[in-house]
Amino acid sequence: MKTTGTIVVTLMLLLMMTNTGYCAAAEYGSAVLPSPFGSPVVTWTVTDAPDTPFQLFWSGAGRWLAEDGSEMILRISHITDDVYGTVSLGNMTITANDTVLAMDLVLGVWGIVPWHPGLVIALGQTDIDLLNRTAYAAANRTSGNYMNGTLESSIESIEVYGVHYNCITFNYTQDTTLFGEPQKTYLAYDLTTGILVKAMTYYSFGTPYVLSLQLRSISTEISILVPIVFSVGVLAIIVVLVVYSRTRH
Repeated sequence: MKTTGTIVVTLMLLLMMTNTGYCAAAEYGSAVLPSPFGSPVVTWTVTDAPDTPFQLFWSGAGRWLAEDGSEMILRISHITDDVYGTVSLGNMTITANDTVLAMDLVLGVWGIVPWHPGLVIALGQTDIDLLNRTAYAAANRTSGNYMNGTLESSIESIEVYGVHYNCITFNYTQDTTLFGEPQKTYLAYDLTTGILVKAMTYYSFGTPYVLSLQLRSISTEISILVPIVFSVGVLAIIVVLVVYSRTRH
């Protein structure tokens, strides 16, 4: 039976080693953490989008255009210093980290202190405190800050598609500008998962930009490792039964 024990222990060690490669910082919600068995998939409904294509400058993905009522889908690949993944939006598929996505989609405030919370936030108390401080600093009325304005944050219940979420919300309005129309951005994040529940962002430098999102679903895309692990598990059981049968005879 020593051979059987060696096989079982080896399989357990391999699974533990594989899982380690997918581990992320503990401050992120479990719903957004990839594992060897699957990757989180988050879907939003696009309730409002620009009428003309807009350049995705920071990711270099090109010009995007999406229809009202279409979906935006984030597939999270890994989390290290940031959340990384692929976003499908209208005619574009973008692979980038969450900060770059936030800059491209204007999900934040690019003040003298930049604030780009994006699609997923970390949930540790230190992270929430930093998120809050940075948001106010980005809108602070200080010399040289073109994005100075009014920002309010609060904890409130947000209902989307019949589901209630306990959220931290941010509501920003830029002061009147010399050219164009000021930016207005509203972001609400679920305090259980860290996922963006509701967003509305708008500005105009001659051509109006608008993006409104509502969280539709959170799911897991099953990894190719699942059938492999299952097959290995079945093989291990067969080996155990064969070895056990031989030791009985």
